[in-house]
Amino acid sequence: MALIRGKLQMAKSFLRSLEHGTGPPETISEKDIWLFCRNAAFLRLVRCRSLAEEFNAETANKDQIASCMENLDSEMVLYIMLRAVDCFHRQHGRYPGVYNNQVEEDIGKLKSCVVSLLQEWGVSVSVKDDYIHEFCRYGASEPHAVASFLGGMFLFIGLSLITANCDISYVEM
Repeated sequence: MALIRGKLQMAKSFLRSLEHGTGPPETISEKDIWLFCRNAAFLRLVRCRSLAEEFNAETANKDQIASCMENLDSEMVLYIMLRAVDCFHRQHGRYPGVYNNQVEEDIGKLKSCVVSLLQEWGVSVSVKDDYIHEFCRYGASEPHAVASFLGGMFLFIGLSLITANCDISYVEM
């Protein structure tokens, strides 16, 4: 236990030295420092390409895209669709399907963005129309993020009711 306290004190003094002159003192709470130190063994470094490499057509991983797209329902489809939505947003200044009266029109525009993106990469694969329709249908409403938030809230309320901790009048966000 003394070893843990010593390591925690080292981490605190290191963070306090970093904080000195950069902002208000003790902006990182002791609880957060303790939580970080407790879970530090589970951290891992993930290296990836820079954004400049990712958005440069010449440095695109064409072979990887093509091999992943052998299965038309792979996660690579979502990557391609999100990049196509970015292209759509750059061209039209809005996300596809935001306005209900333009959904059908946006499907064609988004499909052309997908095709141009794949041509720019020099990859001869196709994306199912179902994905294009679905991306236009929900119109930047981020249904997965909303669903996960609502699921978390319902779980919180359910656990509160089960454990008889019924004070659910305030949820901190």
